[in-house]
Amino acid sequence: KITPAKVVEAEFYATHFRFNYLPAVVAFESSALGNTVNGEVAPNSDFKYGFEGFLLGTEGCLCLSGPLKLRAGGQWLQNNEAPSRANRGQLLFLGADLRLGTEINIKPRYSVYFNESDTSPAFYNSWSMGNNNRKGMIAQVEIEFLRYGFSLNMEYVQAAMINPDPFQFDKEVFSIGVETNHVPF
Repeated sequence: KITPAKVVEAEFYATHFRFNYLPAVVAFESSALGNTVNGEVAPNSDFKYGFEGFLLGTEGCLCLSGPLKLRAGGQWLQNNEAPSRANRGQLLFLGADLRLGTEINIKPRYSVYFNESDTSPAFYNSWSMGNNNRKGMIAQVEIEFLRYGFSLNMEYVQAAMINPDPFQFDKEVFSIGVETNHVPF
C-alpha cells in the first residue's frame, strides 16, 4: 500500500495460483458451470486444461478530508494452462464511501467483469456472478449502521454467457443481506 499524496492511497497485489489433483466430482460439477471438461459422468470426469496462472489487482482511493471517499480498481486473471479466448478474466469497479454524520456509512459500488471458460475451476467461483464463461455487471450498496453494529447489503448481478453452453443460461441475481458486527455467543 502506498500513499503518494495526503488524500491518495493505492494498493497493488499479485498472486500465483495452481490447482492440482482436483476430484473428478469437482470437474463434473464444473462442466455445468462453464469449464471445458472431459467425461460425461462424475467418476470419469476431468478438466481438459490445467490451472496455473496469475491474479493481479489494484485499488485506489481519493480519500478526501470530508465525508466522501472515491474508489476505483480492478483485477486481472490469466490461466497459462488454457488456450487464449478461454483463459482470462477481468473485473473493474468504481465505488464510494459516504459518511452521514457518525451514524451511517453508505458504500455504493459498480463493477463490470468477464470470466472466460477455463480461467479457474468453476465449482469454486462465485455462483452469483455465474461461475465461468460469463460477462456482466454488478451493482452493490452497503449501508452500515455504525451505532447498532450492523449493515444492510444489497446486490444486483447480470451474468450473460460469453459462449453458448447447453448447461448455462443468462441470469440475473438480486440479493439482500444483513450482517452484524458483534454477535455474542
